[in-house]
Amino acid sequence: MTPTQVGAFAHRWHEAMRSRCATEPERAEVTEQEQGLLAALDRHRHLRQLAGYPLLCALLCALHRDRRGQLPANRMELYEVALQMLLERRDRERRIETSPALGRTEQALLLSDLAYWLIRNGWSDAGHGEAIDRLAAKLRAMPQVKADPQRVYRVLLERTGLLREQVAGRVDFVHRSFEEYLAAKQAIDEGDFGVLRAHAHEPQWHEVVVMAAGHASAAGRETLLRALLDRAAEPTTPEQTATCCALSRSPVWRPRRSARRSWNARSVTPPRS
Repeated sequence: MTPTQVGAFAHRWHEAMRSRCATEPERAEVTEQEQGLLAALDRHRHLRQLAGYPLLCALLCALHRDRRGQLPANRMELYEVALQMLLERRDRERRIETSPALGRTEQALLLSDLAYWLIRNGWSDAGHGEAIDRLAAKLRAMPQVKADPQRVYRVLLERTGLLREQVAGRVDFVHRSFEEYLAAKQAIDEGDFGVLRAHAHEPQWHEVVVMAAGHASAAGRETLLRALLDRAAEPTTPEQTATCCALSRSPVWRPRRSARRSWNARSVTPPRS
């Protein structure tokens, strides 16, 4: 959706909320929330990216209202809260039962594995049968889920709001940001620091590497940054340099390393002239 369409969508969503209000103060509160959401979209690029898709725009509207006008400013927290609503709260609050009944953790594990598999292979989508085969392989390590992979696939496709079959017989993620967030989590869970280092120079891996730092423990972040800075000593590309600098400016790094980080970040940053 264009920015104008996003504004119109948000207005219609809040208009529906106003129609349910019993008093004028309640309607005024909804109007204030609408204005606050539009202001937040103007300020934060990562919110605007998500709002371009109708389902995710509705999700932002619901999160903003549910949290009394306080959307997470941090992307990692936003995706975490959004996934909680998509994978758990949405169906539960609507009293929708799915079969098989997959918990939030189980859905996240399956989706993370699928996202990382796609990105690691450089694919934007996959064949329907290939995706089901991938789920089947993951399900073999999840004995608590006693369901046919085909049925699990249908639940993930129809109920999570994260997958789609835009082209007949092929599946992809509705939004790249959620795919990158989930893939980054899987990379950290598997301890794939070497894989992240090897692909850090590739533009399509930039956000995966940066969000992997957000998923990692303090020790894991140190390992990742050290690997990236070691790689940065080699012939580099602007994308790899940007990744190193984005990580080195992260507030989650240990303060005692700040001097070394600052020096290394300067050493890999191209001169302005």
